[in-house]
Amino acid sequence: CNFGDENECIYPEPFYDCQNECFNDSDGDGVCDELEIAGCTDPEACNYNAEASEDDGSCTFPPVIDLGEDIETCEESVTLDAGDGYDSYLWSTGETTQTIEVSESGDYSVEVGNGVLQDGFSMSFDGVDDYFDVPMNQELEFTIATWVKFHSWNEQGFQTVFMHKNNCVRGGGYIVGVQDEYLRLAVNNCGECQPLTCSTEHNVTNIAPLNLDQWYHVALTSNGIEEITLHINGVAITTINNSNAIVSYGTQSLTLGKWEDGTTLSFSNSSHRDLSYWNYKLASYEIQQYIQCPPSGDEEGLVGYWNFNEGSGSTVTDLSGNGNDGTINGAIFSEDVPETNCPNCTSSDTISVLFLTEGCTDTSACNYNEQADCDDNSCTYPAEPYLDCAGNCLNDTNNNGICDELDVPGCTFEGACNYNPLATVNDNSCFFATAVFDCNGNCQQDLNNNGICDQLEAIGAQLCGEGTVWDNSVGTCIGFDPCPADLNDSGVVDVADLLIFLTFFGENCD
Repeated sequence: CNFGDENECIYPEPFYDCQNECFNDSDGDGVCDELEIAGCTDPEACNYNAEASEDDGSCTFPPVIDLGEDIETCEESVTLDAGDGYDSYLWSTGETTQTIEVSESGDYSVEVGNGVLQDGFSMSFDGVDDYFDVPMNQELEFTIATWVKFHSWNEQGFQTVFMHKNNCVRGGGYIVGVQDEYLRLAVNNCGECQPLTCSTEHNVTNIAPLNLDQWYHVALTSNGIEEITLHINGVAITTINNSNAIVSYGTQSLTLGKWEDGTTLSFSNSSHRDLSYWNYKLASYEIQQYIQCPPSGDEEGLVGYWNFNEGSGSTVTDLSGNGNDGTINGAIFSEDVPETNCPNCTSSDTISVLFLTEGCTDTSACNYNEQADCDDNSCTYPAEPYLDCAGNCLNDTNNNGICDELDVPGCTFEGACNYNPLATVNDNSCFFATAVFDCNGNCQQDLNNNGICDQLEAIGAQLCGEGTVWDNSVGTCIGFDPCPADLNDSGVVDVADLLIFLTFFGENCD
């Protein structure tokens, strides 16, 4: 910058001219294009990047969650629904589903997230005969990325991280593996798929040592025919200039766990998680972003993505939606996965559920429960309206042990003419036979058969007073006149009485 000056030369900072202005500032924000850091620049976003100078449209925000009003119910259980459309669910009960069923009163909360879940499975290879492969055409510009952990080193000395080439012994393609505990990169340029005739254009060994039982993120990128770069844990560790484009013939495959070179076949004792294939070269910051948060599957340029979360089966689904499903050959699923720090945007809500007390709410019922809020149709009542809940009479005024409503009135004396053996209470209606009359009112004795009881005849004769006499024909006392011819009551029967008699002689007395 001070050319021609006798003082020590002064040079501009990289990417700047001598006026400290960027050589390249395509968006005019004052930050040189080479120094731009893309990311989310919204402080309200879950994945806000304070170091980002250029927003890349990746911002994600906390979701909205509403479990609704608190619940009071008489049901035995209720279903709580957090709503659909979230990437993750975590209830206070530990369940991770959209809905849960609860049957106990209490407060229930759920945390929902919009992000990529980090739990799940990895694919584990035994180093004997296990491998995974998927048909995948090679791209001139690409990125291949995966997590890998090696559990032991095999006798052949070489194990692959991944291999992408023609399905022939020395087909053109790319191999990233470990040899003698060091990463190795091989690029084969083949004009045709002819065994043992394919040359290795580049073979870089002893790149970086790896430890057993430690997760590493490995990514291989290519910008076409110029540069191929190997990244470990998001850091570019080696770059080679590829003078020739890879020319692929026939069917190409992306393979994990197996390597062959025409004379040697070896398998890897390793685990893998999140294998992805892109049709462009990911920038370093993008690789680092996907180290923390694996792809969701709908990213632009994502040709194939397999996260091995199936947990069972022999097929691994391509989550990019392009239908590039892979095949498992002997490998098994494992719950051993790498730890990441994905900013999973979350929101939470709490709802109170009260299961009301059930029971009989009828105050007239025998089992009335004053604590019950909900009637459960369990009410019981006395067997009869005149009984209490214990089966005792409500009314027994005569204390005879029989409810008043069940008392039968009548004559309760066994010697009475109208004795009622079914009667339970005497109604004073009893009548009895006498010495004169039986229960039917007939004479006990009538020797002369005159219809008048002998006892009454004897009693009646004794009771006739002066001037009367008993008349058996009528059964009563009748008047007695000692001088019936004294018609004028002079005390003497004389001519005067005769004249009176003659006066009435011959009259009809009816």
